[in-house]
Amino acid sequence: MVVIYQVYCPVKDMGSLRDGNWNVFFEPQIGEMLSCAHRKDAYFTLCVGGFKGRDLQAGMETFKIFLKNNFNVVLEQEERVEGCMLREAPLHLGTGNVLITGEAAGFMYLNGEGISAAIDSGYRAGQALAQAIKKGGDALELYRKNTADILQHIQLCRQKAHFLAV
Repeated sequence: MVVIYQVYCPVKDMGSLRDGNWNVFFEPQIGEMLSCAHRKDAYFTLCVGGFKGRDLQAGMETFKIFLKNNFNVVLEQEERVEGCMLREAPLHLGTGNVLITGEAAGFMYLNGEGISAAIDSGYRAGQALAQAIKKGGDALELYRKNTADILQHIQLCRQKAHFLAV
């Protein structure tokens, strides 16, 4: 199980970090997962993650100091805080003509990011269903074939996850 902690601070000075970039860091003193920082509208969003039991509030403070000392980032007071726990789910693409997409199907990448896989798998599920309706065939099997590359990437991510542990 992985815990994710995210804060939103008004942008004061991004220092040497460039706007429009997703800045990713692997710093064991912050957490076992990647730490990231990026701008979302008027806010600078910071995200840290670790295994259940890690003090992520302390990790977030360490991350802020890391950004200040290494990139001259100046942050305003946090205005929003959120978090979640991620549990790796087994892959389950559906049953019959009912197809499951995104994180519900188990499509989640190494860093806990799932929206890109959700969009991609949703599109491919639609293609599989349309093909099954128009030309016949098993929608689930077509979907499984359509998502083979995503599934392969997910498996690779799961195999490599050990390198994040400290």
